[in-house]
Amino acid sequence: LSGTNLTGADLSGTDLSERNLNSANLTGVNLKGKDLYFANLTRVDLTGADLRYANLEGADLYRANLTGADLSGANLRYAKLNRAVLKKVYLTGANLEKADLREANVSQASLNGANLRGANLSNTRFSKTSLEWANLEGVNLTGTVFQTINFLYANLSGANLTGADLEGFYLEGADLSGAYLS
Repeated sequence: LSGTNLTGADLSGTDLSERNLNSANLTGVNLKGKDLYFANLTRVDLTGADLRYANLEGADLYRANLTGADLSGANLRYAKLNRAVLKKVYLTGANLEKADLREANVSQASLNGANLRGANLSNTRFSKTSLEWANLEGVNLTGTVFQTINFLYANLSGANLTGADLEGFYLEGADLSGAYLS
């Protein structure tokens, strides 16, 4: 399925776990609740896709375009989202524990209540994004750029913010115990 145009396709009943979908066009595809466990989704276009409650554990989403995608409640544990575009994406309540989002571009996104415990967000760019009640315990935020970010009641305990640009950083009620802020 690598490089295939699957725009708007009905993939119900299709097992996509451990599949190679490299560079596929999955614009607007309904993948709600689908099992994409360890799937190769590098450079995939998932613009406007419905991935609510999907299992993307260990999936490789390097340079994937997730603009406007809904990943609410999705499992992205250990997923690789390096250099991915996450513009206007919904990750409310998603599990991104130990996910790799190095150098990703996250803008106008909702990660409210998301679990990012132990994730690598170094050199990621966040703009106009909400992380209310999100768990960022022990997260690597080294060199990350934040512009107009809402961390209302977020857990940032033990997070590494070394060299992070904290412009427009809203922290009311956030837990910063043990965080590195140099």
